[in-house]
Amino acid sequence: MSPRGGPTVAQLLSRRLGVLKAGYALTFIVLWWAEEESRCAPIDVEELVEAGYYSRATAFRRQADFRQAFEAEGFKSPHDLAMALPQRTKSAPHVARLAV
Repeated sequence: MSPRGGPTVAQLLSRRLGVLKAGYALTFIVLWWAEEESRCAPIDVEELVEAGYYSRATAFRRQADFRQAFEAEGFKSPHDLAMALPQRTKSAPHVARLAV
């Protein structure tokens, strides 16, 4: 935990999923946000597949890992997480801090 607030997203993911899955989940978050930014609208997991980032099965596995990590907070997608973060940290989710 940081003296500036709650754990970073990366710290939270590592604690809840382990280091390997945390890396996958963090990549999933960044790709999701990048695709939302390019489309200028919220997306769903199928649109992430359509964009070519993941196969369908892998995308759903990554989404399941994300949901497992943020079950307590109730975030169903990286979009929900983004809405809970200060605007300035959305470009760097690994350093964004959550109040958990």
